[in-house]
Amino acid sequence: MAAAAGCQATAWPPSLVADLPRWAESHRTALILVNEFTVIGAALLVPGAIGLWRGMGADRRPGVATATSLLALSAPVAIVTGVTHGRLVYPAYDIDVAGDPQTLALVVTTWAGGAHAVSLILAAAGATLGLTMVRSTDSSLVGAIGLAAGVTQALASFPWLLGPAIVTGFQAVLAAWYVALGVGLIKHSKRHHPPAHQPSGPSGTERIG
Repeated sequence: MAAAAGCQATAWPPSLVADLPRWAESHRTALILVNEFTVIGAALLVPGAIGLWRGMGADRRPGVATATSLLALSAPVAIVTGVTHGRLVYPAYDIDVAGDPQTLALVVTTWAGGAHAVSLILAAAGATLGLTMVRSTDSSLVGAIGLAAGVTQALASFPWLLGPAIVTGFQAVLAAWYVALGVGLIKHSKRHHPPAHQPSGPSGTERIG
């Protein structure tokens, strides 16, 4: 998602509908990258949510269950948003809408609405999980990053008010939260599920045969 936002910062849509065809053509490469990163990132949210659910014991922690459910919910919304966005660069049945300003305006505004919804869902997930972690025995630092990600995502849901630079910075906070969560889950797994040791002989060397 953060990578998609970074690419989108180089292809910010114009406000004038008449300028949309020229914008779509001149920023085609950036728009393709935005589309691919959006769909791939959305798909990766699903195993991420499953790992978070299992790793943080969501079955006995309502806050974690709510946050992971919100993360999973954001995935299909983001994929549908990506499919809509794809019409800017990928014709379907040889129907190319890139030359029609009115159709492009509908695509861009629909895509913006989907991105707005995804950001709000991620904001709720970040705030919920962050607050849960801060109030429990989990890492308060990761929880604080989650709270920051929630706040910044809520603000980033209005990109047309903030501009590309600020939105990209806010998405970097979200990416940092994902990384911190992943590292924390890996450490938690190693701590609670240490690798099995091979049986050894009296001298402490590995027994062979």
